[in-house]
Amino acid sequence: LMENLKKSYPPLPEKAMALEDADKPTNPVVFKRGNPGNRGEEVPRRFLLALSSKDAPRPEWKEGSGRLELARAIASPKNPLTARVFVNRVWMQHFGAGIVRTPSDFGKQGDPPTHPEMLDYLASRFMEGWSIKKLHRMILLSSTYQQSSAINPKSFAADPENRLLWRVNTRRLDMEQMRDSLFFAAGKLDTKTVGGPSVELWNAPFSPRRAVYGRVERQNLPGTFRTFDFASPDATSAQRFQTTVPQQALFLMNSPLAVTQARALAARPEVASKPTISAKVRQVYLLLFDRLPNPDEAKLGLMYLESRDAPLPIPEAKVTLWSYGYGGYDASATKVLNFKPLAHFSTNGYQSSGEFPDPKLRYLRLTANGGHAGSREDQAAIRRWTAPVSGAVDITGVLKHDSPEGDGVRGRIVSSRSGLVGEWVVHNGKATTTGTGIAVLKGDTLDFMVDCRTGDGFDSFSWSPTIKRTGAESKSWVAEAQFTGPMMASIEKPLTKWERYVQALLMTNEFYFID
Repeated sequence: LMENLKKSYPPLPEKAMALEDADKPTNPVVFKRGNPGNRGEEVPRRFLLALSSKDAPRPEWKEGSGRLELARAIASPKNPLTARVFVNRVWMQHFGAGIVRTPSDFGKQGDPPTHPEMLDYLASRFMEGWSIKKLHRMILLSSTYQQSSAINPKSFAADPENRLLWRVNTRRLDMEQMRDSLFFAAGKLDTKTVGGPSVELWNAPFSPRRAVYGRVERQNLPGTFRTFDFASPDATSAQRFQTTVPQQALFLMNSPLAVTQARALAARPEVASKPTISAKVRQVYLLLFDRLPNPDEAKLGLMYLESRDAPLPIPEAKVTLWSYGYGGYDASATKVLNFKPLAHFSTNGYQSSGEFPDPKLRYLRLTANGGHAGSREDQAAIRRWTAPVSGAVDITGVLKHDSPEGDGVRGRIVSSRSGLVGEWVVHNGKATTTGTGIAVLKGDTLDFMVDCRTGDGFDSFSWSPTIKRTGAESKSWVAEAQFTGPMMASIEKPLTKWERYVQALLMTNEFYFID
């Protein structure tokens, strides 16, 4: 029900959080040892002592809460520290290291600036209008930024860390840049859609939106974030640290996201339309590196692509564990009738078409942990499990219906070999759905079907069963954990030789480093 309301409810007007000063703001007091019950002396509203000159007075702020006065003091031309810190951070993003290499510490414990006069010059120019765009332009048009990254032996011997900026440093892409570059190379990056809710970056079907729109859940950060040195969202971080670990290469070799983009790049029209292998190689080089391959690179690529090495072993055909569709139930024969797959995958579930509600099947839908029944008994939502092995299995799960309206739903477990395993009717409650010692042969099916009884109003349900093989070789299949979109089927296919070659080019340093 809630999913249906979210999709059909009129959009809310845009809004933002705001603060409003109290009519009569008061000065705060010191909490002794951090205890609000142990109040100390009153603290006047004024600028920070640590950032103030010892000789200049610190006037108290009498009007308002002091927030506006604090903001003005931070951005005041008389307080160049703000501009220095900001300019240093911008410089660091372009050069890989700041003029002050401890961007969070401009005090005596931090590193001194390598070019103090330049830092002051950029800060003073920045304070003239506080234009970030002009600051970027000034840096990017400088001869310092436009230098080559080539190493001069004499300069390297005198300054191996390049603190004097005698060349430009090559820099590795960070995690977000890496992901966007993969999608851009594959021709899939969405550069037009602006704004909107955050999206999952690493789960199939992979969103083509830029990584700036990625969802970051602080308490449940995906392992991919940590693998690629994502800064902790629980604390402020002036800069990211870089590591080189095997997991990074393994991700680019084996992850579904990287494999999918390699396939897409290999199939781009600009590449596929080329008449010869050598022309395809040249086109891929132009797309990835903005240059043609040199003679050695072209020769090496053709040698690999035209070689007649041993073919890859054909993997054993895999049984599709879970299928998602709808159908009816024959009570006399205790079997499922006319199972039809739900062909469209949208957001996080399977449905009949891209239109929702569908003109024919209305709200019929299946998600990772539930769904919605169709409008007739022969339109029951069916989650089908196909046995990958033979043996005896047990089933556990809970069927829930949370709405007091309507007449509830009916759930059935039906075995293609032994018929009806169990049947439950649930209305504004839940039922434990179990089956024990059910014999299956490889290829048999177990159908978890939910129908509307008499009408599909308020028939959203949750049901994510677990199937466990009993005996010596026990194994479990969990419906919610193994729920995937149709893209995963194509990901599991072995890459062709051409796709493997393209993937190898996608893993080169030239692609992942800014030069």
